[in-house]
Amino acid sequence: MADIFVCYRREDAQWSAGRINDSLVHAFGHGRVFFDTVTIQPGEDFVEVLGAKVGGCRVLLAVIGPNWLDILDRRRGDDNDFVRVEIAEALRRNVRIVPVLIDGARPPPAERLPVEFKPLSRRHAVPVRADTFHADVNGLIKFLREFLNAASGLNPEDARAAIDAADRRRLGRSGGTSRVGTPQSRKPDPTPDRRRTKRRHPLARTVQGRPERPGDGRGAGRLIPDGLA
Repeated sequence: MADIFVCYRREDAQWSAGRINDSLVHAFGHGRVFFDTVTIQPGEDFVEVLGAKVGGCRVLLAVIGPNWLDILDRRRGDDNDFVRVEIAEALRRNVRIVPVLIDGARPPPAERLPVEFKPLSRRHAVPVRADTFHADVNGLIKFLREFLNAASGLNPEDARAAIDAADRRRLGRSGGTSRVGTPQSRKPDPTPDRRRTKRRHPLARTVQGRPERPGDGRGAGRLIPDGLA
């Protein structure tokens, strides 16, 4: 069962949610992250699957973009508003909910939320912006690791070992740098340096634009002054 549920509106933050999902999968693996477009199988019932996945997760990320509230107002009374179903179900089951505010979106005020998930307005939010995306998402991943390890009952030393092991697996797949910034070993470039320095024959030097005449057999050439050639 997935530990992390990514809840988002396609009309509002599909690309942002997709990038966040990619980062989470890279850090935690496919099996621990639920993202509807890649996790629900053809022919499955959306409502049943979403209810089961929300109930089984440990944390739900509510991705909120600039148009999230306007879409919520427009879809009031719509039984097929899955975002509303997901958040209400998470609140009912006491699942940790983390609002993720995209590109300056504001936390939803209680007066604009349906009764069943007004408590969402009191949840501390995490901002994610395009110009600081990697730093913002890395901070979110750090929190999720600590929260999930604590929920699993790991002591701090075991939790740190689990984080280090996850980093090593991730870096093994990506060939990047370690968490402390140490570059991974690289094979030397087998391509030889083909650059050549153009060399001139020692007797091809010029004096006032005139070449030297070849030597007289004693290893040195004689300069030809202008007008005597």
